[in-house]
Amino acid sequence: MTDIYFLVLPNLLLLDLAGPVEAFLEANAGGERFRLHFVGPEPTIRLPGPIALGELAPLPDSLLPGATVVITGMHRTEETLKLPACLKAERWLRRVITPEHTLVTVCGGALLAARAGLLAGRSCTTHHTLVHRLQALEPTARVRDDRIFVQDGNVYTSAGVTAGVDLALFLIAERVGETVALAVARELVVYLRRGPDDPQLSPWLSHRNHLEPTVHAVQDLICRHPEQHMPLSVLARRVHVSVRHLTRVFRAVTGVSIHDYQDRIRVDHARRLLTDTAHPMERVAELAGFGTSRSLRRRFQATYGYSPAALRKRA
Repeated sequence: MTDIYFLVLPNLLLLDLAGPVEAFLEANAGGERFRLHFVGPEPTIRLPGPIALGELAPLPDSLLPGATVVITGMHRTEETLKLPACLKAERWLRRVITPEHTLVTVCGGALLAARAGLLAGRSCTTHHTLVHRLQALEPTARVRDDRIFVQDGNVYTSAGVTAGVDLALFLIAERVGETVALAVARELVVYLRRGPDDPQLSPWLSHRNHLEPTVHAVQDLICRHPEQHMPLSVLARRVHVSVRHLTRVFRAVTGVSIHDYQDRIRVDHARRLLTDTAHPMERVAELAGFGTSRSLRRRFQATYGYSPAALRKRA
């Protein structure tokens, strides 16, 4: 039995709390494996809008041995962390968290952990919009801006919002087994379980925060046919501009070259094929546009730092 204390803070991001809670509750369907506690610096915590969470237990003087503390994210993180309730929670964390406990943060919860001195020298992450703030709060931390979640010993930090569900599934797998975690994922209709090696922002969504219709059209072409090697001349002709103009505008609004963008989409497409199908490596390389399995292995290793075979074994 694992005791999990959810630290409920003002301006809570509701999904940061509800997502992991539902995962742990579902894991209890076959027998009580996790005992959940909801504690807060105040008995009632207001969320943005007409929502409040009441009847919270007070912050305990000590934690049960082997307990896990989950710090969820919050709206307007920087302002919220200065509230008296959060300052009280910060002092509590400094006092009660010991090496025998597990610390879990979701989204901006990592910033409170940093303020409490709990991320010193640790590898960690948070929501991609907060990574610079986290690094400023804890200069000795190794902040990763490209991971869904990061484990460093007994400290687990996640990118935020839905990443809290991914981390909860990972913890369930660690504590009660992969079979239970998979059953929970199916029950929650989680399409794809993401792991600590997955980037926060999918390549299919990256480099899309612009308003240039020509570049969006080229990106759509590449994403619809990741296996095809479309020369610059073909792409330019399809969107009715010159090659020179296309290459200049694409880099200007995305920050990457067309070649690098195509390559990243192909690698991620191969990654999905490796986890979602039983195709042999040569077939995966063909479907992802790499031609040979050797080429696929080289690009995959360079991108993720591990081999396609290692990913397939884990999947």
